Amino acid sequence: MKIKNNTRGQTITQRLKTYTPSKKSRSTLSVEMTQVCVFQGHRDGIWDVAHTRSGPALVGAASADGVALMWDVESGHAILKYIGHTGSVNGLSFHPRDTLCCSVAGDSSAHIWKYSSGTHARQRSSSGNPMDRSTTKHDSSGEERNLSDEDPTVDTPPVATVKQPVRVLTEHRAPVMACDWLADGHQLVTASWDHTAKLWDIESGQIIHSLEGSTFPLS
Repeated sequence: MKIKNNTRGQTITQRLKTYTPSKKSRSTLSVEMTQVCVFQGHRDGIWDVAHTRSGPALVGAASADGVALMWDVESGHAILKYIGHTGSVNGLSFHPRDTLCCSVAGDSSAHIWKYSSGTHARQRSSSGNPMDRSTTKHDSSGEERNLSDEDPTVDTPPVATVKQPVRVLTEHRAPVMACDWLADGHQLVTASWDHTAKLWDIESGQIIHSLEGSTFPLS
C-alpha cells in the first residue's frame, strides 16, 4: 500500500498483486474419505442432528416423520425414539451434562425428555464388536442393504420408546425450528417462525426473556 500526497489532498492507493501458481507449485494433495457408519431408522427427511457433549457417545436426529431418534455411535444401532410430538420434529439438542434432550417441532412446542444411560449399556452389551455387527453393507451397485432384513442371525437390539416429556414449553405461536442449551444447563433458548426467540428457565418452565423485533421467521 502506498500513501502519496498531491494538490487535492492525501490519497491512499493500494496495489494488489495477484499470484497464479505454476504447474510445478500446484498442490496435488488428495484426501480420501471412508464411510464408517450409517445411522438408519427415519422414514422422512432429517432436519437436524446433534451429539452428546458428555457421557456415552450418542447421536440424535430430528425428522419430518415426527420422531426424534437416538443412536449409539460405536455400534451404529438406534437405541431410542421419542414420539411425544404431533408434528415434524425440526431440531434437537442434548443437555451439556444430564441425560436430557430437548426437541422442538411443528406443533409449536419444545419438549424436554429424559433418556436412560442404561439403554446405551444394554445396547453395547448386546451388540458385541461394533465393527463386526454392522447392520448395513453395500452391494455391487453401491446400494446399501439392511442385513437384519436379509439375515436373521444379525441381532438388532430393540429400540426403546419415550413418549412422555418431563417438561413442555408452549408459548410459541408458530412452529419451533431450533433450540440450544446454555452452558450451565439451567436455561434453554428456542427459535420460532413466530419471529421470536425465547429464553426459558428449565426448572420452572417460565420464559425469562422473549426476544422480539425480527421481521423474518427464525430458524
